Amino acid sequence: MVSATGKGRQRRTEGKRRHQQIIEGTLRLIARDGIRAVRHRAVAKEAGVPLAATTYYFSDIGQLLSEAFTWFAEQRAGAVAALQQRLQDCLVRAESEPDGGREQLVEDIAGALAEHVIGQAAAPEDRAIELAFKHEAWRDEGLRALSEQQERRFVADVEALLEKTGSPDPYADSQIFLGLIYRLEAELTFGELPAADARRVLRRAVALQLGLPVPGRPVPEG
Repeated sequence: MVSATGKGRQRRTEGKRRHQQIIEGTLRLIARDGIRAVRHRAVAKEAGVPLAATTYYFSDIGQLLSEAFTWFAEQRAGAVAALQQRLQDCLVRAESEPDGGREQLVEDIAGALAEHVIGQAAAPEDRAIELAFKHEAWRDEGLRALSEQQERRFVADVEALLEKTGSPDPYADSQIFLGLIYRLEAELTFGELPAADARRVLRRAVALQLGLPVPGRPVPEG
């Protein structure tokens, strides 16, 4: 016989599992049909849970969207943290070189950034969710606050890295780099840009940031 304590633990485990089902079902719905499709009945069907479960765990659609966005951002943070660690490693290796290893640093940083944006573009559903939340943040103050919080954290991390490369204006340069990264992610996701071109763009951007000349595309004669 299961004790009262055991039954309570089972209920909590089941509650967490169902809560997560609803969150993930909401995100699938957003990726496929857009954020306006998020309604309790549609979410319950997508998540495979009773309709009453969605209203039990989430008092309204606003709370559901807020928790879904927070969970999604936390998952995305893992990829960003991995990129930041790799960039930090690039800087540490360069510092150990007699001349600062700046030419190799261009290749290493550009390579890390390229792998990141290409990897992001390989998950179009995630990009659709990301864009949907950004669009909805214009209308929803709660989502806007969450979005701005995540963005400020990302900008601060990029700014700190650029400061280590000797940037005279790390904040401005972080905005330039993030704008470029977001654009490349979008163009790669929609198939508008070959991966090789994304790598070339990033290599040139990093070289310019470090004050190093890089060869451009040859200019046809005549």
